[in-house]
Amino acid sequence: MSTDFIFATLTVCRRLDNRLEGQDDQSLRAKELHRMRALALHDVIDSDPVYKVNSWGQTDDEKPHEWIEIELILLLTEVATEVSPHVVPALQYVGDALLQTGIGAAGTAVVSKLFQRLRKQQQEGKLRDVELRMTDVATVSLHPDSKAITVTLAPPSLSVPFDADEQEVNKLQETETDSKLMEVPTPLIPFVRSMIEKHKDNNG
Repeated sequence: MSTDFIFATLTVCRRLDNRLEGQDDQSLRAKELHRMRALALHDVIDSDPVYKVNSWGQTDDEKPHEWIEIELILLLTEVATEVSPHVVPALQYVGDALLQTGIGAAGTAVVSKLFQRLRKQQQEGKLRDVELRMTDVATVSLHPDSKAITVTLAPPSLSVPFDADEQEVNKLQETETDSKLMEVPTPLIPFVRSMIEKHKDNNG
């Protein structure tokens, strides 16, 4: 795996308020929500050299779309030194899993930074579901209804509430990893065991 970049596809759903308001998916309201998502995504991506866009897909299309895909290259060599992969406990939990894929601290920092920004746009009501599929690495998704961030390495997947505090994450690490230890692929067993041991060490 290259240590300089990661190919990824970012898939994002727009808000669907038009349906709740009795308006169809080609209405002016749907176009407004489609455009709001586009502006939010440009705000997240355009100003940061870490994200190189190969294709915006239908993001800026005049016709509204429920889902759009953006083809990205995550440039790990452009990661600023002040970027931390462990911004909140939930991202630390996800970051620990991503480190096992071989993308390193820089790759984990890039993904964590992206999802922190996307979560802010979700909280402001500008977009809905988000999924980042990284070629040969993992898939990370963020769902506004469950408010959970999920990382899928292959089997298994790890899921944690984005706003969980450190105590909640520690509890989740113990219960989920312990119950799934026998289900994970052999290469991931040391990682799962290490998470259990880390929890025990942190809690005396």
